Amino acid sequence: MNPPFPSHPPRKPATMPLELHLLTPADCPTWVTLHHAAFQPSPLHICWAPGPMSPQSIALQASHRAAALAAPYSFAYKVTDSDKSNLIVGIAQWSIFTRPRSQSEITSSLQMRPPFPGDNTPARAEFMSGIFASRRKWIGDGRPIVILESLVVRAEYQRRGVGSMLVEWGCGEMDRLGVEGYLESSSAGRKLYAKYGFEGVEELGFDARRWGASEGDVHLTMIRQPRRVEKREEGREGKAEAGQSGTGGENVG
Repeated sequence: MNPPFPSHPPRKPATMPLELHLLTPADCPTWVTLHHAAFQPSPLHICWAPGPMSPQSIALQASHRAAALAAPYSFAYKVTDSDKSNLIVGIAQWSIFTRPRSQSEITSSLQMRPPFPGDNTPARAEFMSGIFASRRKWIGDGRPIVILESLVVRAEYQRRGVGSMLVEWGCGEMDRLGVEGYLESSSAGRKLYAKYGFEGVEELGFDARRWGASEGDVHLTMIRQPRRVEKREEGREGKAEAGQSGTGGENVG
């Protein structure tokens, strides 16, 4: 179980009823369906089962995600709308490594999860091979790092500050810890990440059209340098008190 190391407190926008909270295991079914819906418009939808998810598939994937919540380096946050009965409108999953990792730990993290029913396993394998190669190249030395594993927002809440709330938390951790940040971005997310200091370093070569998608999308590896901040006494909910999250490698469904 992760220690509740201190951090900056969550921020609530003044003009919207949005709140940032740690994701809990009970939220995993919603996480699964939100992830599925968020990627349906993307060329990457070709990697997963098409159409609506069955209750059995939701339960299986939720169990997989819940099992990942116990990882000692992993954190996931949700944004909720208090005007909509605390509806979950966005989720971000982070891996925070505060000490160097061994090569065996890195290799263990760069493994595909077992396939779920309906997955296009060959397409997923090709996409993830690019992800893993990028991580080997850019953060394979095992240095301390904060990784954004995934970020999804409900379609009707996009461009309303949800993504910014989620990214801002992770960037605050990078600055507080004095470590770099790393992510792989679709074209849709680059502007948001650039706003918070991420810079593109390499394009990933997966072509979803080869697997039947109507269009392609070039993913971009992005890295952020930490910014200097003044030390101060602050705190937030710790995982020991409010849930756990993350997978630390296989970040796409």
